[in-house]
Amino acid sequence: MSNTCTQKKPKTTDRFRPLGSGYLIQFFGAPNNGTGDFQGGLREHLYLNNGPLGQMIGAKGGLAEFVGDAKKPVADRVERLFLSTLNRRPAPDEAKKFAAFLDDKGSASDAVWALLTCAEFRFNH
Repeated sequence: MSNTCTQKKPKTTDRFRPLGSGYLIQFFGAPNNGTGDFQGGLREHLYLNNGPLGQMIGAKGGLAEFVGDAKKPVADRVERLFLSTLNRRPAPDEAKKFAAFLDDKGSASDAVWALLTCAEFRFNH
């Protein structure tokens, strides 16, 4: 008879593993019912602040690496940030704010984080 407490779980190399098989639904809940219930709850905020999503944002080859690449034009980096997270181009005032943030040596991870935790992302995705 084997003891399940002492069995090792197989190690996976899939960096997106925590997001599969209902893991996000546990913290974010099922998709909304169309009545506008899209404000984050306590479990969602705790997950975003402490969960594995934060580790993935700064992963090598990820969006934050592209957004933080100062060799690329800032307008291109901001546009890709918005297209990758919110699936739309930034409004002129948004583009200006994010470009100024990145030009002032702001953290690319913080820029990605800002869009992933905004109400628009939660509501639309």
